[in-house]
Amino acid sequence: MRDLEEKQVDAILVDAVCALAARFSTHPMLTGKGDQQKEDGTETPKIPPSEHGQAFAQRAKSAISDAFPCPSVAVVQAALLLAYDEFGASRDSGLWMYLGIAIRMAQDLGMQSVGGLKYEGRKGPTPNSIKSDPDGGRHAEQPIVQESHGTSAEEQEQRAAERERLDTFWSIFFLDRVISSGTGRPVTLRDRDIEISFPSLDEVDSSGWPLPYPALIRIIHLYGRVTDLLNRIRSADDITADLQKQLGAWEDRLTGIYQNLSPKLHFNAVNFQQYVKINQGTNFLLLHCWFHTLIVLLHQPTLLRTFEGTPQSLSTNSRELSMSSAKTVADILAFTELIDVKTGIGNPFTRYDHATSSIMKLHANQTLVNRYILPHVPSSKKPHFIQHHRSLSLVLLALVEMARMGKRSLLTILSTV
Repeated sequence: MRDLEEKQVDAILVDAVCALAARFSTHPMLTGKGDQQKEDGTETPKIPPSEHGQAFAQRAKSAISDAFPCPSVAVVQAALLLAYDEFGASRDSGLWMYLGIAIRMAQDLGMQSVGGLKYEGRKGPTPNSIKSDPDGGRHAEQPIVQESHGTSAEEQEQRAAERERLDTFWSIFFLDRVISSGTGRPVTLRDRDIEISFPSLDEVDSSGWPLPYPALIRIIHLYGRVTDLLNRIRSADDITADLQKQLGAWEDRLTGIYQNLSPKLHFNAVNFQQYVKINQGTNFLLLHCWFHTLIVLLHQPTLLRTFEGTPQSLSTNSRELSMSSAKTVADILAFTELIDVKTGIGNPFTRYDHATSSIMKLHANQTLVNRYILPHVPSSKKPHFIQHHRSLSLVLLALVEMARMGKRSLLTILSTV
């Protein structure tokens, strides 16, 4: 904020921020709702929200290539924001490309390494160490102590600069893991190349409440490893005993992370309202939605790929656990609409969580039909019934996928079915 007041913020970053913020603006210059009329007397057409900030976005995009010879943290941040802008405009490939630019620049700057870091990012487990540490590296973490007294202005400045680099890197890491799911794309940032430690689970807000972002990053890290496994599934034969063993190990790790969280990070009305109050509602929502989405995918590894026969699952109670988590995601998102609608609106990846839970419910519906309804359908009518029900299921799945890709809101689509 000081840099902004002193007009020291890079212009490309200002344009990227405005490109995203403009879609939430009601200013007539951006929405097209002004008094301007065409020469024939007709009103100027309303501009969709995704187009409100395109003037800013185009200016930032044109400046990206000029920054290639001399990348900076600000340009990395701008590229990351432009990736989100592309996603918000339903340009999935644009999202992938601009994220790629952000990743390459971050690696060029060495943001994944401890070189140049003096105070931050050196204590605690790294993504690669989690693989061999059954405790997830929790014992290696050092409590975060806010040291505002007895530190020089120079040290505080250095800590702030290091924290900005680390926060930027983990934001890139988050998006890299999330968009690899369901697309077949491999994650780009490999665990073995990341030297910096995870954000500490002991970080707290100024009010004393634990921050949800460190736990979210741990869950997203596991999510990346799980989706790398799931993306290799091409047929039912790929669901081997070794794969299920790996998925079981990741489920144990995921459950361990959640069980070790502070009770303040568990989802309930009081906690959610507190995190909304301290402007952490979005991260709190993501933490729980991705946790339950990962539970669904761990127990139903073929959920996003339809094979003939019975879908493979992790254990005998996988269906019940998956349905419970799917229902929880839907309940959380519905609850969000009541408490703080902005938490969901400004959160693009809740659509994927809701889509996953909806697909799970559709699979459950198919199972119920096959088990309890189909046996009672007369033989002469079974072919027609099967074809009709399968077509309906495919239509619903297509609608869910369309919502996941950002074409329309899933709730809007399903309300018309």
